[in-house]
Amino acid sequence: MIPVIIATAVAAAAYKAKPECSVCHSKITWNQPDMFSHQPVCGKCGIDVESVYYEGHLVLLAGRHIKTEKDKYDRRIEIEKRAIDKLLSDLEAAKSVKVWPETYQGKVPAPTLNKRIHTNWHRSKSAATDELAYLTAKNRCSHVQKAVYFSESQFEGNYEYTVWLAEGVI
Repeated sequence: MIPVIIATAVAAAAYKAKPECSVCHSKITWNQPDMFSHQPVCGKCGIDVESVYYEGHLVLLAGRHIKTEKDKYDRRIEIEKRAIDKLLSDLEAAKSVKVWPETYQGKVPAPTLNKRIHTNWHRSKSAATDELAYLTAKNRCSHVQKAVYFSESQFEGNYEYTVWLAEGVI
């Protein structure tokens, strides 16, 4: 008789400790946190939000959100999707950007904006070139001329490494 009482007490304690839905206060369904407010939402009150993947990487988290807040969250998600779409289009456009070094002697088209741009410091020269191409595509230009690379040695403990910065005219 004692094991039955203990088992009943444990089940009751587990039921009482289970988080309740922030909308309908149900404890019967499995609760999942709301995507934005992080409050528990049951399967009856919550609705699924889609995931956005780019080249196999999760860009926008999936989850549930409260139906009554759907319009507000849908607007927020739509704004995020537009920003992600713009970023993805800039990344695609960066693949076709031509980068001509300062030492190039051939014919080069005139600069579109006549504006000098530069990247952040990167551990590889190719990463600096990729960022230079991305910044060019973001400014809606098709080429970079007079590209110059600067290197600097940095230390992390006993480890010495080189960082690169790229600069050019668009």
